[in-house]
Amino acid sequence: MLRFIDLFAGCGGLSLGLSWSGAQGLFAVERDSMAFEPLRANFLENPRGKVTPFAGPDWLKPQAWGI
Repeated sequence: MLRFIDLFAGCGGLSLGLSWSGAQGLFAVERDSMAFEPLRANFLENPRGKVTPFAGPDWLKPQAWGI
């Protein structure tokens, strides 16, 4: 199974496409809190359809982070 990390994720368009193709997202990094909110809703709180929830590390708090 292909696994990915989405850096500079925005609202999660790349993660969505990769997830729909069957890849497993580990985590995403986005620093803008407004862009992170749809990402949080779609991949962390309420994944639906063909979206696979992120299987990220427990030590990475799900929030907007700068790289």
